[in-house]
Amino acid sequence: MGLIKNILFCVFCLFLSAPQAADLDDLFDIQKLSKHLKATQTQKETLSTHISKLREIIGGYQLTRAKKLCEATLWQGHIPRIKTLRSLRKTTLDSVDATIDALKKEAHFNEKQTKNLDKILKGNDNILDYPIAKHPYYHVLNSPVIKDFLREKHAYRITLPSQPTPNNTWTYAQLLETWTARGFIPTMRPIDDLQHAPDIASSPDLQTRVLPQAERSRLVKSPLLISATLLVPDLGKAEFDLLKNNYAPDSVDVTTWDEYVSQNQMNDMIQVRLKLNTPFNEKYLDLNRWIIFLEDADGVGYEPRQVKARAFYPLEAVEVSVPGREIEVTDVFGQYFSPIPGEKERFYLEAPSRMTYVGNEKLLQLYFPGRDFQGHPIVDEKTKFLKLIVQSQETDFGRSELIWRIEKPQHKVRPPKG
Repeated sequence: MGLIKNILFCVFCLFLSAPQAADLDDLFDIQKLSKHLKATQTQKETLSTHISKLREIIGGYQLTRAKKLCEATLWQGHIPRIKTLRSLRKTTLDSVDATIDALKKEAHFNEKQTKNLDKILKGNDNILDYPIAKHPYYHVLNSPVIKDFLREKHAYRITLPSQPTPNNTWTYAQLLETWTARGFIPTMRPIDDLQHAPDIASSPDLQTRVLPQAERSRLVKSPLLISATLLVPDLGKAEFDLLKNNYAPDSVDVTTWDEYVSQNQMNDMIQVRLKLNTPFNEKYLDLNRWIIFLEDADGVGYEPRQVKARAFYPLEAVEVSVPGREIEVTDVFGQYFSPIPGEKERFYLEAPSRMTYVGNEKLLQLYFPGRDFQGHPIVDEKTKFLKLIVQSQETDFGRSELIWRIEKPQHKVRPPKG
């Protein structure tokens, strides 16, 4: 027993002493990069100059792209063309490559140093996405690449319609993240998915069970991905201030807060901004195919009184890693892959893969009634949650429920990071 402990301890020590692979964090940290490359003092000065230039190039790209894609300007009708975004990315990558080539040349790296630098850069196609630039812009991504495609958001207590919170300290990005819920239309109903769960093998000595699909697998097959932003007064005011302070006057339709309130009907209506996208035929974005309504905590449903189509455009292609579909097999009597009765093994029905996700996206503004027939706000301090329901009008697709929970006052809700 003591020998085993000693062996494990030695393995652990070897793991700690082994050189760790460098990544983009090391590239943009001069001290770490110099240590990793074992740079001389002269080389450190060259590294500092060129890495600073690299940060400037990438930061400028991120700022320009974020400003073009910001939600505030999208809903003003300014949709950047994919060709423009691709050109911006290509131009920036060319500048990055030129800067790295100049670094290698002027630093006079030896063969080993060059090889180590290339290892850091190899496979880092996302170098332009490494967070460098700090900015006030925010883009609601409605894509399968999102790790947690949340359908329920914990926001804060509010009355609608109402006025913005005085002296609000939450940023535009924090408010958008808080008030945006995501969902998707599944390709099958929950009851259909359960029908795949029981054993499907007829053999008495092997039992099989198809395991539930990973969320991302269901996302890439969904006919409709949905993001819904509830335009509350705090968010509206932050968006107006962002437009007024960061965009040219001729790119904004309104010049005063009162005009913005009127444009968005914030005194009378509850506005939900929808982003719908599909990898299939664009007809899936036709609202005639879907039933959409808002439901309060009492189960009262409200249909939109007005719908405004703001934009329709193709999506940028993204690479998506898709998990495989697995089946669990139980060797009941221990006759096949294990001598132990009841042993379980997993096998792939569908292997993991990578795919290019492309499609189209549509922006819609849905206006729901803000007051009941007595003139009272539909959403008040007693409202516990709001639910947006989207379901197919033509097929047996499952339905999607996007929920905003609003039980707590704002001072008891922690704003998102960023």
